[in-house]
Amino acid sequence: MSFNLHLTVHAIEQLPRKKLKELNISSLNLRIQWIGDGKKHGFFGKRFKRSHTLKQQIQDNGIVQWNEEFEQVVNLKRDNSESFRSWNINLQVRGMDQRMKGKELIFVEAKIDITEYFPADSGMNLRIPVNFKIGDCEAANN
Repeated sequence: MSFNLHLTVHAIEQLPRKKLKELNISSLNLRIQWIGDGKKHGFFGKRFKRSHTLKQQIQDNGIVQWNEEFEQVVNLKRDNSESFRSWNINLQVRGMDQRMKGKELIFVEAKIDITEYFPADSGMNLRIPVNFKIGDCEAANN
């Protein structure tokens, strides 16, 4: 079964702005890793189109807004007559730690198995809650 997946990355909220300032991190980007049909494709895999957002500034209220769209053809394969094989999307929010000579750090990770939402109505919106840890600050983004 094949369909077009339209993914819109809107924003991440509730970031600990004070801790990010201590780390001298002012912008973040999000990387998408598509893992479908039993194969893992890197963040820059040739099989897929662009798989990352642009870097965006962290606002004073702890929000980063991207509002970027991604399209992917998804080919679901059946595990058995009642379910499909997992088809995952991994998301990572990353930023550069200037104190560590520009080392890129992963602050937030989330994994979505789209088969959990299938069959879905066209135009389904899904808000993904993620947990994150920056230094000694832990929070959840609902």
